[in-house]
Amino acid sequence: KGYWSLASGTLTAPMNQRNIAAYETLWASFTLINPSDFTVYQPRDVLVSVNVCNRTSAPRWISSTVQQVNPVLSVIAPYFSRLSIGQSTAWPGASNAITVTFSANQPLAGSGFRCSVTLTLTGLSGQCSFGADGVPVALSGSGASSFALSGGNLSFANWSVAAGGLVAAVTSPLSTTSPSVLSFALTNGAAGQPSPAYSLSASGVRFDSAAYPVSKDPGYLPSTYGVYGSSQGAMYNSLVRDAEPLRIQAPGFLTRDVGQDVSWPGASN
Repeated sequence: KGYWSLASGTLTAPMNQRNIAAYETLWASFTLINPSDFTVYQPRDVLVSVNVCNRTSAPRWISSTVQQVNPVLSVIAPYFSRLSIGQSTAWPGASNAITVTFSANQPLAGSGFRCSVTLTLTGLSGQCSFGADGVPVALSGSGASSFALSGGNLSFANWSVAAGGLVAAVTSPLSTTSPSVLSFALTNGAAGQPSPAYSLSASGVRFDSAAYPVSKDPGYLPSTYGVYGSSQGAMYNSLVRDAEPLRIQAPGFLTRDVGQDVSWPGASN
């Protein structure tokens, strides 16, 4: 049993009354919680001293870089290796499904994580679905069950007016071997607009970046080369990026002609 001193940052472990042979190897292990603020490639040496019969040995430094795969208290930062967003339609006023695909190098929850992690997706401007701050937003997809509201409702996030996006608490481990997919429904605005810039950030632990830009799916239709759109159809005369998420195409008339049957005076026309 050992005793931790917060003031001095030392762990004292009294030894029991047994004989210890010369050059005998002793070892001890204990559990602690890694800092949430990463210190990549900054290993820390450990100072060890022994007190016998009120006589303290000369302190010895144990280098954490010697024969250690994971140096003491060197914390590897979480990061996203894949991050993209797409939509189902660019039509104004239409019901739209937004899909976010991402991969993280760590599960961000579970027995190995003591810090609660919350993800925030910003950039969802131009929609007219969520309204008030804190509105629950239902999630679907392979990663949805890893998120929950504070009340325990699984596969939900909250709408944040301040962030202009969704706030989702990670409550169970995310896959580190395959991408996680989150989808949610919203209603496009009635006015045309360009696609907003999207970013994903995290709180609870420090990632290697404060916010990650999210790449946009252009909405390319594989069955029609060079044409962009959605499951609701291709867009007339479309170009790359014309169907990016929440780029809403304003309605317009492709043909604007007027004609008549006859020009004789007094005739039925």
